[in-house]
Amino acid sequence: AFSGLDKVIEQRMAKSQIGFSAAARPTAASLASQVDREQPTVDDLVSFGFLPEFLGRFPVLAKLESLGEADLVHVLSRPRNALLKQYSRLFAAEGLRLHFSQAAVEAIARLALERHTGARSLRSIVEAILNEPMYNAPRWVSEGAEIVLVDSAAVQGESPVLLSAQDFHSADVDAEELRAFVASQADVDADADSHSEPCELNA
Repeated sequence: AFSGLDKVIEQRMAKSQIGFSAAARPTAASLASQVDREQPTVDDLVSFGFLPEFLGRFPVLAKLESLGEADLVHVLSRPRNALLKQYSRLFAAEGLRLHFSQAAVEAIARLALERHTGARSLRSIVEAILNEPMYNAPRWVSEGAEIVLVDSAAVQGESPVLLSAQDFHSADVDAEELRAFVASQADVDADADSHSEPCELNA
């Protein structure tokens, strides 16, 4: 939760010593392993930026493991009031079913890890992905869309895939492949329309 605190601990543990009794300087790999196991001290937290008066109010300091990708995926989808379930109910109120592919959920979790903000940034990431779809939801419903599919490409900035319920359930492909499937079906329909146009005959 406190990005950079590990660097403060590393600086404390990596202080060089001189003399015959000095311990050998640890390698980078072993130092990183020691930092992961080390309990932060009050001095570490003060160096990080906390006020000593604030830290004095806490009788016990405990170190917790940071959330990994699997943990963030669980936070996004599993609890009763999970974030993705909240947005699904919002879209259901508009008459749309919101579906996230597994790859999209994992991509959102990786974005949170890259930002070093943990679970707190999940809402802002999902909000940015669904900002345009929430605005366009009424129009999409009037155009016949029933399902909004968010795949990994949508997480990277592409528009989500719009599908009818029949297409979604009849397509014999993975959710991540539905974007290509819909595009190929559109190409087939365009070719069919072009061949069905009447030809002009020269007199």
